[in-house]
Amino acid sequence: EPAVWDRDLAAGYNLYRRFSGFRSAAYNVLTQGAGVYVRRRVLPTVEARLGYDLRGVRVDNVAPSAPPTVQAENGNPKTISGLTLSLVHDTRDALNFPTKGERISLTEELAGNGIGGDVDYLKSELRAGKWFLVSRQAEQTVSLIGRAGLLTGASASLPFYERFFLGGAYDMR
Repeated sequence: EPAVWDRDLAAGYNLYRRFSGFRSAAYNVLTQGAGVYVRRRVLPTVEARLGYDLRGVRVDNVAPSAPPTVQAENGNPKTISGLTLSLVHDTRDALNFPTKGERISLTEELAGNGIGGDVDYLKSELRAGKWFLVSRQAEQTVSLIGRAGLLTGASASLPFYERFFLGGAYDMR
């Protein structure tokens, strides 16, 4: 039920454990954490979300050929405590297989800086997508999706796994 007390208000939590040894043959990253959030629709097509996340990150099995930024994190677990604020504008006609509309989200995450954890940074991310129906008979859709981000903090203390990187299984560059 997306509404609480007949309002467009939602609350939730997440618990997770992610192992990303598949990203590189030179190291493994294990992330474990928990988070809580509240979400509210502020306009008919805009929702706001406020969340808190506490996670532990450990890098291990680092190969001698790994970059120095990765080797510096080997066996040095970090705790990240962060507040996140998101605004999302969504006019898509469906969540899973949209044929028209757009989705634009702006997310700000503040980690450390008085709320605990070992890392201090501000991460800003803008994501946008537009969907176009090409053929109604063949149910073909074209989508254009992009994202941009900015990470600010003391560069010497920012772990590599929090930084932005190009590439991935579904990216074209």
